[in-house]
Amino acid sequence: MDRSTRRRVLGTLAGTVAMGTLAGCSGEGDDSTDNDGEDGGTGDSEGGGTTDSEDGGTGDGENGEDGGTESATPQEETVLVGPDTQNVFEPDSLEIPAGTRVRFVWESSGHSLLVDSQPDGAEWEGVEETQSEGYEHSHTFDVSGTYEYYCDVHQGFGMEGSITVTDASG
Repeated sequence: MDRSTRRRVLGTLAGTVAMGTLAGCSGEGDDSTDNDGEDGGTGDSEGGGTTDSEDGGTGDGENGEDGGTESATPQEETVLVGPDTQNVFEPDSLEIPAGTRVRFVWESSGHSLLVDSQPDGAEWEGVEETQSEGYEHSHTFDVSGTYEYYCDVHQGFGMEGSITVTDASG
């Protein structure tokens, strides 16, 4: 794992733990940390914040006690959109287990993320409008199969990518 990916994962985990601690102190119970929006609501997380916690990591039980066999650290990958002002996705292909969250982080402006194909039953919508540097989009890939995507503006320059999702139980 490269240094910037590790930093993003640790930052996300620290924020998740802090939210769980604050929720426990406020006396509001589990409902206070239930942010289900895949994209962090209607505003995604434009401006660089991480607004998702659909994959949690805060534990489902009282006081953060999980009690299950699931890993306390959710699987997460990052795809850079237009790094170093290049018209590419980096990496341009991933193979991940089902249930992995992928963060797409715009490192330059003027890119979209259109879904070309995806497995039956998958509901990934991508990002139709071009976005600016700093924009983020996240999606948890739960359905096994191959997902193909591209930037509408730069597809002719080869700005395409794919994600292969494998069955997590296999």
